[in-house]
Amino acid sequence: MLRLITTRALPASLTLLLLTAPSALAAGGDQIGQNIGHLFGSWAKSIFLGVCAVAALVFVVNRRFQELAIFVVIAFVVGGFVIAPTAVAGTIHDVWKTVTGK
Repeated sequence: MLRLITTRALPASLTLLLLTAPSALAAGGDQIGQNIGHLFGSWAKSIFLGVCAVAALVFVVNRRFQELAIFVVIAFVVGGFVIAPTAVAGTIHDVWKTVTGK
């Protein structure tokens, strides 16, 4: 079992490294971490939107509109954290400031 995992994990990780290395090294040595972070962030946004679209389609096809409405609200909140984390953090900070008065 361990041999199977290592024989598949090693080529997959090397492929990922080779795919991300050119864009990560494009801006120079000081910004490698930022570039990889932006790359993975864009992947996360695309994957999140794709999964949400497929899940919403399943709800529509099965005519479960009440569950679709709940899913849309949850996806909207989670999507805010995935797509615009700084804007959501600022909004939460402002709301907390208003509630506590500080």
